[in-house]
Amino acid sequence: GGFCLTRPFVKRRGGSKMNYGYGGQPFGQPVMMQGYGVPSPAYGMAPPQQQQYFPGVQMAPQGRPVHQQQWVHAAPPGAPLDDFLVGTEKAIRKDYDPETHEWKRCAIIVRVAKTPFSSGSMRHAYKMEDLTLGEGAHTEFVAKMSKNPNEARQVYFDDVQMQMEAKGWADRFNARFGRKVVDFLVAYVAELVERPGRPVIGVEKLVGGNYVKYNNNWDWSDEQRNTPQAFSHFTWEASKHKVLVCDLQGVGDSWTDPQIHSIDGKGYGKGNMGTRGIKAFLNNHRCNAVCQALGLPQTGKTPKENNLGTMLHPVRFRADQTFAQCRAAQVQADLGAQGRKVREKAPVESPDRISVQVIGAELNPDVTGKDAPDTSVVLMCGEKSVETKITYGSAKPDWNERFQLILQEDRQVEEMVAVVFVATDSEPEVLGIVRARFDLLKDESGYDDRAWPLYPVVPAGGRGADVTAGTLRLKIMRFKWDMKEAQAKDPKAPPAANGAAKPQQAPPV
Repeated sequence: GGFCLTRPFVKRRGGSKMNYGYGGQPFGQPVMMQGYGVPSPAYGMAPPQQQQYFPGVQMAPQGRPVHQQQWVHAAPPGAPLDDFLVGTEKAIRKDYDPETHEWKRCAIIVRVAKTPFSSGSMRHAYKMEDLTLGEGAHTEFVAKMSKNPNEARQVYFDDVQMQMEAKGWADRFNARFGRKVVDFLVAYVAELVERPGRPVIGVEKLVGGNYVKYNNNWDWSDEQRNTPQAFSHFTWEASKHKVLVCDLQGVGDSWTDPQIHSIDGKGYGKGNMGTRGIKAFLNNHRCNAVCQALGLPQTGKTPKENNLGTMLHPVRFRADQTFAQCRAAQVQADLGAQGRKVREKAPVESPDRISVQVIGAELNPDVTGKDAPDTSVVLMCGEKSVETKITYGSAKPDWNERFQLILQEDRQVEEMVAVVFVATDSEPEVLGIVRARFDLLKDESGYDDRAWPLYPVVPAGGRGADVTAGTLRLKIMRFKWDMKEAQAKDPKAPPAANGAAKPQQAPPV
């Protein structure tokens, strides 16, 4: 019931060595801690005449401690007590790693509501807090408990394992678009160790919004949203016809409680309908714009004629591109910036190069927050891209880097897109974009030098289209590159270089 503090150190007394714990207490004597009425177990032995005591603890002749006075820093009588731990209990969190197929444990402190806030056909849903995460973090979770008190504990582990494997398929789906499009909530099993029988619960984050069921584990689907149906179709093709993830539900494209059908019908709980479930979905599936964008083979019913649902644009990435450049390419595709209008070939005297100097930026603290961010810029011109260095911790980043990009002969590209990124611990986030339309440039007699407003890609989180993240100063000039003149100055000058501009390849700034 108490604690025994056991860090040893050597202390000499009368020429003999003794091992002592915290506070000079010799091992072999129980230590009384405040608020505990039972001494801690003894470790080792020590002669009675060598006993020393904790301050505030009196030792009886038999060696048993008697609580004499309160600790110096104890709360005075009548003082308000911190109720942070009221109603909490200890639990063991068990997470499944779909890559190593292992379960990993850690100890947590939780507070589970006494009554459910919602109930399904098989389980009750309780609100739960994870106090281990600390104040200010997302501590609200949903704890799912079976209505059947005799339900096997393994069911909880099977459900979590299935959801985390489905999350892996979501990562593969997102990789085709270069950004997070769909996701499954992280789920884990918690064992409530202080309750009789140590029951287990399924836990995931509490997400607000309109909860919708998009398809089931048989032949029904809600075709108003394209991504859930396309995702299920994708898992069948990406797994080489081994599994199909369905029974999707959640808020928007953040899903939970999926079901996986396997071709052999093994694993994945009672809801795994095997080949029957797979055929039932595919025979009634109606391919949509996302299926077509992914290049999935048509299956089931006639494809949707009205593609007003989610529209996604897969991007082909090159091995030499950074993550920020890949993300910028996706932003450009979403903007429709790569105009594909069939045009006549440009006249011989038309500009075939564009020189850009990224000077710097002034960021809006209302958007970036109090802390000055780490930022970089990616320039996109058609399918070509270049990237600046990262400037650290500055609300007025100064890059002063010059680049040269090639303009396509068919003049399909009508603008240059600059994307400003904020570096994070995981992946860079888009802060704002500049769309520099060529027909607006005043670069006939020199560089177009101006500060462009940084607009959001999509107004969200309270930021409207007229609320900018700041400004980005660019010096832009299109020109006709004379290969003969450049090679006369430098015979090794490459005829088609993209990237940092050399002096002989671009006009002086």
